[in-house]
Amino acid sequence: MYYWGNQDTSVVFCEEKYREVSWIGEYYNTLSSLSYILVGLFFLNSKVSKLAQGVIWIGVGSMLLHGTLRYYGQWLDEGAMIVTSFWGLQYIRPYISDYYLIPLLFIYFLFYDLYIIFLLSFGLINIYLLYSTLQRSGACGKFYIFFFVLGFSCWLLDKFMCSFLQSYQLHAYWHLFSSIAIFFALWELL
Repeated sequence: MYYWGNQDTSVVFCEEKYREVSWIGEYYNTLSSLSYILVGLFFLNSKVSKLAQGVIWIGVGSMLLHGTLRYYGQWLDEGAMIVTSFWGLQYIRPYISDYYLIPLLFIYFLFYDLYIIFLLSFGLINIYLLYSTLQRSGACGKFYIFFFVLGFSCWLLDKFMCSFLQSYQLHAYWHLFSSIAIFFALWELL
């Protein structure tokens, strides 16, 4: 049995478990999650404060997920990712109602053990978010798109090419690149 109990998340990441520190399930993924908190703190007292708070929650949830490998960390991480992405979409498309978020979260929590539900929810929101940003953005928006796609590519490579790329800690790069993307997105919104 591991330090926090047996892993009960519906997703398994490529990083070796409890290798670096006996009480951190995935050391590099946990450490890289701090990047979200730092970005969120940078924008906390700005006009994008609501989004900054969501980004901080993503960081906390990601640290809890990767640190403990337990379902409650997964709920906080993925739930915060869905909500914050949705808020970002609402920020640039204000006509989108909160009423769409409620069933989306209901479906996610009802079927959280099916990782594909999270991937579809998060993916569809972010495809629309990327498309909307591309239509109306300046240089910072373009950097956001570049770093998000680069980071998401790392996430997918980590997930589907683990046996070949495990030593590269590509999911940790997802955290770093996506937090840089979020920095540029929030800067664009100021």
